[in-house]
Amino acid sequence: MIKFFATLFFIVGILVYSYGFHNVDISFNMRDTQIDIAPSGIQRSKPELYSLGLQGLIVGVIFLILGFSLLLWQSYHQQLNSL
Repeated sequence: MIKFFATLFFIVGILVYSYGFHNVDISFNMRDTQIDIAPSGIQRSKPELYSLGLQGLIVGVIFLILGFSLLLWQSYHQQLNSL
């Protein structure tokens, strides 16, 4: 059960981190318009995209750390149970 949640945290962390990296990349590569229009129709300026990207990067890293911590916690308890 713990492996399932750890894998889930890793997958969510990678997806959120990728989304954040994508937003930071778009904010740096904006040329003339300085406005990005999402597929949903939401218009965002360069500072908004950059801040959303940084938030996505931070949340993605937190999820990755949680997944890694769950795997470490499980392996520690397996070693204790095997003694």
